Amino acid sequence: MFNRPNWSTKKTIECVDKFANEITQEVGNRKYKYKKCLIVGLGDLIHSLDGKTTRGTELQYDCIAEEQFDYALDSLRVFIQRMIELFGEVEVRSVGGNHHYEGDIMLFRA
Repeated sequence: MFNRPNWSTKKTIECVDKFANEITQEVGNRKYKYKKCLIVGLGDLIHSLDGKTTRGTELQYDCIAEEQFDYALDSLRVFIQRMIELFGEVEVRSVGGNHHYEGDIMLFRA
């Protein structure tokens, strides 16, 4: 998240909201109905709970641990609620990957 200049947790939350707006606009432009929305968590929404990767690499961050989890959960909750309003039925899955840490597992289960 901090590989780009001027990036922050606040910017991440704004991007999640922007993504929900783009989905809403795209769905509105289509002429067919959807049965449900599938949200797949692929990792990296929470990059680390302790400020390090699983291999011990120190990360740059502006919040950590519970604060980071709360921001991510609140942002994801708002995103899921918007998708429920748009699609009616939403299914959420967490899929493991090379950046899928314990924080992402807990986040998507929450």
